[in-house]
Amino acid sequence: MTKKKISYSFRKNCILSQKDKLKKFLSLKNFPVFIGCTDQNRNKDLFFDMDWSIGKSSGLIQLKNLINQKIIYSDYHSEAVGGVWAKHHKEFSKFIIKYCDQKVIEMGGGANNLANLCTMNKKIKNWYNFELAKVKKDQIKNNKKVKYINKSINQRSIKKYISYKTSFVHSHVLEHLYSPMETLKNILKYKEIDKMIFSIPNLKMYLQNKYSNVINFEHTYLITEEVLKKMLDMVNFKIKKKKYFREHSIFIFAEKSKNRKEYKMPNLKKYQIMYKNMISFYKQKTLMMNKIFLDENKNNNFLFGAHVFSQFLINMGLKENKFKCVLDNSHNKENKRLYGSILKVQNPEIIRNVPNPTVLANVGQYQAEIEKQLKMINRKVKIIKF
Repeated sequence: MTKKKISYSFRKNCILSQKDKLKKFLSLKNFPVFIGCTDQNRNKDLFFDMDWSIGKSSGLIQLKNLINQKIIYSDYHSEAVGGVWAKHHKEFSKFIIKYCDQKVIEMGGGANNLANLCTMNKKIKNWYNFELAKVKKDQIKNNKKVKYINKSINQRSIKKYISYKTSFVHSHVLEHLYSPMETLKNILKYKEIDKMIFSIPNLKMYLQNKYSNVINFEHTYLITEEVLKKMLDMVNFKIKKKKYFREHSIFIFAEKSKNRKEYKMPNLKKYQIMYKNMISFYKQKTLMMNKIFLDENKNNNFLFGAHVFSQFLINMGLKENKFKCVLDNSHNKENKRLYGSILKVQNPEIIRNVPNPTVLANVGQYQAEIEKQLKMINRKVKIIKF
């Protein structure tokens, strides 16, 4: 493991106060810097300490060291596959169409999945998707109404695409921004953009349910509804409509406010306690898991989720050499290696002819659909979860 040659910056001030210095909270040592899979040799994998801090006045949990985004998003790894994501996009597209204008600027729209779904409706005439990550051309689903722009979104890059009545849309992107307030202020300063329609992960429920993908090198601060209200207040926007999608996401329609009334955010200390308890929970549970798999046949043992779910468990102490491979539904990850581990990635179908396979699946909000899938492939599968 090495920390050498890693480009990163320091978050000097609290995201919310923008003045307060940060104080140390806790650190996860030697965490893989890339959430995804790779073809490269294992000795090229990079690791860095995930140092969490809190804002002195806000109490907001936020990452101190920010890895260069060219490393974090060096390859496209957020295909959002599976039934939950399909339903999310379907429901969110309906929400967008209900409130958006004819022209839409999207931030971080990936391979145009949401854009293509929304533009099936005649109401939307033009959609501009600004996507920073590298997406392969054969993965991008083209559409005459949609313009895919492989650039970071900022005040300068969007200027020529703005005209009268333009809506700003994003899905599961706000929590990824290193300087969210700066980004929002630069985009929402245009008078033509008076509507913002977006989806964020319900991180309060993620934390409450001990989902291991709650915060990481990509989700660099714990955005909750309290935090969101404060952020919107700071750019003079107000929530008009809100919809919960299971315990997975929150859909928000916000408009520019004419009469600003400062929002006083409640104390966030409870989230600090919840996160510390979650870390203690996983450290204890991984010790138990190592004992469970100690005498098992490695060729019958599988780990599910070639993503941060598995990287987190390994970081907590799970012995990866007890598993044959890691299973994942993304075809783009097959036969690659889970970054930061020794485990190769295979399609879940490989357990079909394995006698009495055991799968450790701890995949947060996707647990139910994954368990159902595994049982359909092999009815004798033994599923272990935390």
